[in-house]
Amino acid sequence: MEKPNARRIPIRFVEHHEEAPAEYPVRPPETEREHEAEGASEPEAEELSATIREIGREVIDAHRPEVASVPEDEITRLRQEREALYERLLRLAAEFENYRKRIERERERMREEALVEVLTEFLPIVDDFERALEAARWLRDLDGVLHGLTVIHRRLLELLARFNVRPMETLGRPFDPTRHEAFAVEPTDEYEENTIIDEYQRGYLMGDRLLRPARVKVAVRPTSKRA
Repeated sequence: MEKPNARRIPIRFVEHHEEAPAEYPVRPPETEREHEAEGASEPEAEELSATIREIGREVIDAHRPEVASVPEDEITRLRQEREALYERLLRLAAEFENYRKRIERERERMREEALVEVLTEFLPIVDDFERALEAARWLRDLDGVLHGLTVIHRRLLELLARFNVRPMETLGRPFDPTRHEAFAVEPTDEYEENTIIDEYQRGYLMGDRLLRPARVKVAVRPTSKRA
């Protein structure tokens, strides 16, 4: 159904160069009275909004808790308690840091002890190869064997070096009871007293730590000169 007070406006559509009239109802423009009626409600809306805001403030104020005044001695007590807790926290943090460092040192020591035990097992093998090399030098037609033993010996020493293990140099050096074991002594005038003149078993170090002392022969003064 068409709306009342509506009037028809002819609209023409062109298709295949032929005009086809069509009509649609168009709403008439609003009158000035209708605009005035709509504008008259704006002050009422503003007044209603202001009333709602006022009621909201009253509700908030009614439910806002009252802050009681705190005595000065209570504030002082709370401050002292806070400072005491803070100092305790600092002490606990320092104790925990010391504990962590102690655990790290203990863990490193245990790791080193395990490594020492394993590496010590390699040393007799090195000794056997060194003895085999020494014997092979006195035999004939064993150049290939000698070369093979030399290569194996070098590889074993390289393996030990990967773990920071190195043999000690002893010949011609002063005897050190903390690193050397006097397996034999020889009275002689060719060397100064307490000089290592021979080595029976090589000693090894892991870093600055002694893995095994070297068994050595030490030069001493002849008996006649001692008197």
